[in-house]
Amino acid sequence: MPLTIGTNTYVSLADADDILSFKLHSGGWKSTSEQDRERALIEATAAIDRLGFNGSIARYDQPLGWPRLRMRDREGRSIDPNVVPQVVRTATCEMALHLLTAPELKPSPAVSRKRVGDLEIQYRATLPDPVPLSVRQLLAPFLAGSPYSVELIP
Repeated sequence: MPLTIGTNTYVSLADADDILSFKLHSGGWKSTSEQDRERALIEATAAIDRLGFNGSIARYDQPLGWPRLRMRDREGRSIDPNVVPQVVRTATCEMALHLLTAPELKPSPAVSRKRVGDLEIQYRATLPDPVPLSVRQLLAPFLAGSPYSVELIP
């Protein structure tokens, strides 16, 4: 599937290359094939869209979650409902880099059972968050349920 802005990605390969060229420890991006970088952008866009955002999509027939209506940035400024904000584009690039360079997620080697005197606690294995903290922090003002987001009531 070709990389198509607005259909399966928020950012072009050239723009992603520019954005990530300024990021520390992004050597894994440029050393990866163009085809894999495009795939990473498509997967990153899909992962970001699964996070759940405040507001609503701008057009009922748009394939992606952005642009959105009734959105505000971290400072409370209205976001143009006809554009994908730069912060979403940057988060997409960071997620794509993470997909290419992070080790595969495996269940944590948590203690399965701990006993202290009469108290016993049993844990279940958990998977680490597949979305890096840096991406969640960038998108926090827009995420539904985030303590940093503001839902506007029409």
